[in-house]
Order: sequence, then C-alpha cells, then structure tokens
Amino acid sequence: MNTLKYIICLAVLAMTASCADEWRDDALEQAKAAEPTELADPAVGEPLREIPFHKGVNMNAWFDRAASQVDPDKIKDSDFENIKQLGMDVVRLPINFHSNVGSAPDYKLDEGYLSNLDAAVNTITGHGLWVILDHHSLSVETFPNDGEALITACCKQLAQRYKGRDKVALELFNEPFGRYLSLHWPAMQGRIIKAVRACDPNLIIVATGWGSGPKNLLDLPEYNDPRVIYTFHYYNPSMFTHQGAYWDENYVSLSAYPFPYDASRMPAINQAWQSEPYLSFLYSSYAEAATVNKIREEITEVADWAAAHGKLVFCGEFGALNTSEPADRYCWYKAVGDIMAEKNIPWTIWQYNDQQLQNFSIFNGAQTFDQLDTEMMKALGVKLPAEFTSDAHPLAIYSDSSTPWCILRTDKNGGERYLDYYCKDNPAEGTDCIRYNIINPTGGVWFEMWPPANAGKLQSAGAKLEFMARTTAKIKSLEIYFQSYRDGAPRQWRMSATISSNGNSSATRQIPSDGEWHKISIPLSELQYHGCDGEWKERPDEDEAGFDWTSLNWLMITPAGDRMSSGKTIYFDDIHIR
Repeated sequence: MNTLKYIICLAVLAMTASCADEWRDDALEQAKAAEPTELADPAVGEPLREIPFHKGVNMNAWFDRAASQVDPDKIKDSDFENIKQLGMDVVRLPINFHSNVGSAPDYKLDEGYLSNLDAAVNTITGHGLWVILDHHSLSVETFPNDGEALITACCKQLAQRYKGRDKVALELFNEPFGRYLSLHWPAMQGRIIKAVRACDPNLIIVATGWGSGPKNLLDLPEYNDPRVIYTFHYYNPSMFTHQGAYWDENYVSLSAYPFPYDASRMPAINQAWQSEPYLSFLYSSYAEAATVNKIREEITEVADWAAAHGKLVFCGEFGALNTSEPADRYCWYKAVGDIMAEKNIPWTIWQYNDQQLQNFSIFNGAQTFDQLDTEMMKALGVKLPAEFTSDAHPLAIYSDSSTPWCILRTDKNGGERYLDYYCKDNPAEGTDCIRYNIINPTGGVWFEMWPPANAGKLQSAGAKLEFMARTTAKIKSLEIYFQSYRDGAPRQWRMSATISSNGNSSATRQIPSDGEWHKISIPLSELQYHGCDGEWKERPDEDEAGFDWTSLNWLMITPAGDRMSSGKTIYFDDIHIR
C-alpha cells in the first residue's frame, strides 16, 4: 500500500495532461528501445476461466518484515476459522523480499523466513483458503540497479518452492512506484512473468499496473499468459479514504470530509493546500470525485477493459481509514462493495487487523473477532455468523481462546512473579484459568486492550462484567477498575467496583471462601467513578467528557494496596462483558 503518492501524481497529470502525455510518449519510446531481448514464451497450463476466489482480507504486519521480526504464531487457527465464517475464501499475505534476501547474483531468501512462511501457507490452505503471496517490499531505490534481478530471483524461488501446491498464487510486486518503473514496469513485468512461468506452468500469477491504480492497469501490454490475473487497488477519493492519515503531512490535518459529497458539510480548504496546485486540485474536484457515480465509472472502466481483452481482474486492496464519520465510511464501503459485486470483481479488503488507533481494519475497537465491525461487513455484503446478529456481541477479556490483541499485564511497572494466566489447576471451563498469588498488594491482574475495545453498544444494552472466581482465603477487598481512553484528552477516566471474600459490607459483590467456583456479575451501570490518569479529579464536571465505553483501554483487578491480602491466592476464569 503506497497509494497516496500515486493518487497525488494522478492529480498532477490530470492538470497537465498534454505536457505529461508528450513527455510520457517520448520517454516510453526510449524505454522500449532500451529493453532487454524478450524471452521465448514458456509452457503454460490450462487457461483460467474464472478467478477461483471471491472475497478475503489482507493480512499485513505479519510477514512484511525482516525474519527476526516475524512472529510465526501471531495469527492463530481461530483467525482463519473466523475468516471462513464470514464466507471469505482468500488471504492476501504481504511478504518482504528486500529484508530477507542475500547478495547477488543468487539473491537467496533467508531459510528461516521461508520455513515460517511454509508454516503460514500450510495453515492458511489447510483451512481451505487461498493464499496470495504478495511481494510487498518498498524497493523503488533498487531501480534501475538490481531491482529486476532481485524480484525475478525471489519470485522464482517461491514458484519452485510451492510448485504444484493447490490454492497458492504469487503477486509479483505491490504498487510498483517511481519514475523509472512508470516507464519500464510493463515490459519488466512481462519478463518476470516468463521467468516465473518457466518454474511452474500452472501457478496463478498476479500482475498489476504501475502504482496498482485502476487506470494504469489499462496500459499494460498483452502478456500472452492465460494463467495471469490482474489486480488493482481502490482508495478513491483519497481525501475521504485517507483523511487524518498520521503518516502523510498533507492528509494528517484533514477531517470531516463527507461521502457522498455534501456541500453543507464540506470543510473549508486547508490553508496549506491553497498554494499547492495538486492539493488544491484534489479539493476543487472533490464534489465530482466523492460520488457513487464516480466510483461506478472508475470500477466499470476496469471491468470493461477486462471484458474487452479477455482478462480476469480482482481488487487486491481497498479501504477507508476509521478517521472518517462512521456513517460516511459505511456508505463508501457499500458503494464499492455493491459495484464490485455487480461487475463480478473478487476482492481482498485492506486490512485484517492493525495495532494503530488509525486503521483500515475489519474490527471496530480492539483487534479481536468479538469486535468485528458488523456494519462494515453488512455494507460489503459479507455474511455474518449467527452470533453477530445481535448489535451487542459479547466481549471476551479472558478465555482459553483470548487473542494476542488483548495484552495481558500485571502492573504498570513490570510483571507479577506469582501470576499465571495459563494455570491448569481446576479451571472453571476449558483448559486454563488465572492463578493470582498476591505478593505485591499494589499490583494486580491487568488486561490492556489496544486499540481500545468498543463496549458502547454492550453498555447501552445493560451488559454486565461477568467472571468466575474461587478462593479459600479471606480477602477484604479487590478493586475492579476499568479505564477508557480518549486520544489527546487531559484525563483518562476510571470506573470501579469492589469484590470481597470476607463479608466486607462495602463490597459490591461477595465471593464465598469455600474453594468452589462462583459466578460474579456486575452490571456496568453500577460501576462508579474512581478518579483518572492525568490531572487528578475524582469524577468529571458536568460539562466535561467522562468515561467512554466505546474506547475501553484496560481492566485491572487489584488489592489496591491492602497489605492484609499479601500471601493469599485467588483464581479467575471466563472474564467477559455480556
């Protein structure tokens, strides 16, 4: 994904069309004259009649990095089962060549990286899903030096490694960018296709235009390979889909741009944009760009090109940042999803999950399946599992299937030595429970959700915090704290309740000290303010934004400094909001 630079370049070209066309025509002729001699066409298997997958996700932030940074267990079997539950059948897996490759002339990929990739491919395909191995390295600086040789060598290694494998496709280059590639990529891609095809006549190869934009797909030459499919990315209009993007200085200050265009809601132009022709062009053209008709026109152009040339196309990336108004964002997803379905264009949405507050993910809050953005899925025509038919789907904080997106901690300053999140000693259900030996009474059992979890609908529906607990000890009190997070707010507010196993009359709930499991149920509406992080206040003023259940940051269970609790043990299991 490198879409903003590509979109801005298009804006410049649109303003200077005749000059750009003259320069590009001359440059292309020179580039063609300098291209290496074409290779003979290798043998190829049966022509593809249709793309064998339909809907899926991009699973980035996993293999798109150096081998030392890859956590092979980051994505679980449950993730792939959840993807299948949504009726999806493909995972686009971004991978990194440039951080994992040896020197010329062999350009050998790191064997440890490949072994972990093998395991991921086996897991994905083992769940009946297709996997697209997507070369996703930012490597413009390697052109015109060794870029083509490196990509060719790496793609050939993967083609040979997975030769004959079912449900594996290979994408040669994500968003090839830069002036050199704008001239040379179409012919270069043809040579890479032939080199890869010589390794495996049946592999599905994914080709793309410069920048992976829809219009540049139309400029590709005939590759004469009936097992090539063609991909494009769709993020138009960028002022909507990327408003507030923290990584781009031009977009970071944008907010509240509507979709579809609505003059009454349109923000004034950013002052810094007024002096930049390409940025002011994006603003002045927003009324035309931010419409369902414009989306239809652009996607239809790709579909018509594919039909006219006998090509198979799919959309490898599309999405809108969660910085836009939710209703507008869902409207954009519905427009894109409906038109893709109408034109029979398969897709992989960007993205599955992300640990940034700003993200494109399919989750609405913490990056767990409990937090699936059901409105986005409905907009895209994705089938929802039966358990998501309710607007207030339960939120699992601790269970045997807790995901790595819920970070388990013990206190702010480090770990509690006598805390076991995977205790096998008589769990309430499943195989694990939490054993908490209280050594430091200012510590506790800590669950941090990042990005914050959205429990807003649950709280509005009268949900409760429920968990199982058992102990034989007399514990005067354990405080249960929730804290919410508002980005940039001077105070992050806490809500609390108290439990006890010694009959403490001030405790919200009692746990019998009989060593048996007991269910504790605390309505969220009964929690009380208990101060904040930041400039101290016990509770917010009437005109001050308070605790935000749509942005739940952490849960802590702590003796809150009660020294009498030291040396005692309590067990917890099955912690949910439901």
